[in-house]
Amino acid sequence: MRKVSGLTHSAVTDVGRVRRRNEDVYLADDAIGLYAVADGMGGHAAGDVASRFAIEALAREARSAAWPRLHGGFLRAAFRRAHQALLRDMRRHPEREGMGTTLTACTVSGGKLFLQHAGDSSLYLVRGSSCRRLTERHNGWMGGLDRCLGVSRDMYWEGQSLEEDVVDGDAIVLASDGLTGYTDEDPDIIARVLATVPAADAARALVDYALAKGGEDNATVVVVHVLGEGV
Repeated sequence: MRKVSGLTHSAVTDVGRVRRRNEDVYLADDAIGLYAVADGMGGHAAGDVASRFAIEALAREARSAAWPRLHGGFLRAAFRRAHQALLRDMRRHPEREGMGTTLTACTVSGGKLFLQHAGDSSLYLVRGSSCRRLTERHNGWMGGLDRCLGVSRDMYWEGQSLEEDVVDGDAIVLASDGLTGYTDEDPDIIARVLATVPAADAARALVDYALAKGGEDNATVVVVHVLGEGV
């Protein structure tokens, strides 16, 4: 296995075939190895505002951090600050009371993936013909989320943190539930789709798969390809 030397990504967000508004937002930055997907909570006020807030807060933290020292501790702190920013905004704008968002984010550096996660979006690691979901699904009573950013001061907790080795040839897939609702029972579907297209078309192919299955929700996908030396 060759040493990791670089990253490249493709990313697509689509409103889907049913929803009128896209409440998904993503972040993808190969230069610092930072990637994220946020899905504003349907049924809550200003879900699109909440997801944008979370991604913008994460980006601000990254700009102020001592790159390349982005790691799990950075992500945990960024999640806390994003949650606090949402709460402050709700105090200033009572009409947004109850807004919330999922947030799934990772940094990749030195052959390590650092993950921080809250909600029901997902992160998968594709290696060869197999695909493994690394994130938990934080679904609670009656199908709602019991872990997310925003909504209320009592809702958020530290979230899921994880560290994983990555190697040359791996693909990291971050996706909102507009895709994962069709793939979680058989995650290897993702590996099979990726095997059929060039890296630059990977995210588009996965979103098209979701649309072909019905496109019942907004679908956002970021696919990160891990490159080895000499690639």
